Amino acid sequence: MRKEVVLPEGKTLWLEAFTGEVVSERAWTETKISSHNTVGYVNSAGVSVGGGQKVTSQTIDKKQIWLRGAAGDKCFDFTNVNLNVLPGHKLTVIDGGCIGLEKTNHFYIDLPTTDQYFDLFDKKNQTGYLIDLGLISIPSFFLRIALAAIFFIILVMNNFALTGFAVFFGTVANEFYFLPKKRKPTIEIIKNAIESIKIEAGVT
Repeated sequence: MRKEVVLPEGKTLWLEAFTGEVVSERAWTETKISSHNTVGYVNSAGVSVGGGQKVTSQTIDKKQIWLRGAAGDKCFDFTNVNLNVLPGHKLTVIDGGCIGLEKTNHFYIDLPTTDQYFDLFDKKNQTGYLIDLGLISIPSFFLRIALAAIFFIILVMNNFALTGFAVFFGTVANEFYFLPKKRKPTIEIIKNAIESIKIEAGVT
C-alpha cells in the first residue's frame, strides 16, 4: 500500500504500509566509541589545568524482523525501537522518504498483538526527519550562522557593534524561530498523510 503527497517545498513524499506476520527476529547491540581533545584552562585559584582526551561510548540497540505479508516476505531493520515481538505476531510498518533520495525512514509501527505502537514522527524527531527528507540542509544552515558571525565581528571591529548584534541575532532568530514556523505546514501535511495511510492499512 503506497501513498504520495507533494510537499510545499516541491518534493514528493512517499509512504508505504506493509502488514505481515513475524517470521523471525534478531536483536543485538552495537557500541560506538568516540574521542575528542579537551582544552586546558586556568581555574579560580590561578592554577593551569591541562587539557586531555575525552572518550565517550554509546550503545545502540538493533533489531531485524522478517515479515510475511500478502505481497511476500520483507525484512525491516530498527534502531533503538523497543519492539517486543515473537513469531506469529502481526506487525504493520509505515516507511517513507522523498522521491529521488535513497534515505528511507520508519514513520509508524503498529503491533496490535501486544497493543504496542510507535509514532516515530513525533515532535522531538521531526527535525531529524526533515533533514533526511532533504528539506533542511545542515551545511547551508551552519554556513549562514558562520557568515553572520563573521559579519558581526567585522562590524564590531569597525565600531558598529549595535548593527553587528542586530545582524547576528536576527540570523539566529530566523534559523531557530521563523524558519521552523514556516515548516509547520509541511509537518502537518506529513502527519495527515501518515494518518491517511494508517486508516487505509486498517491501523487504529
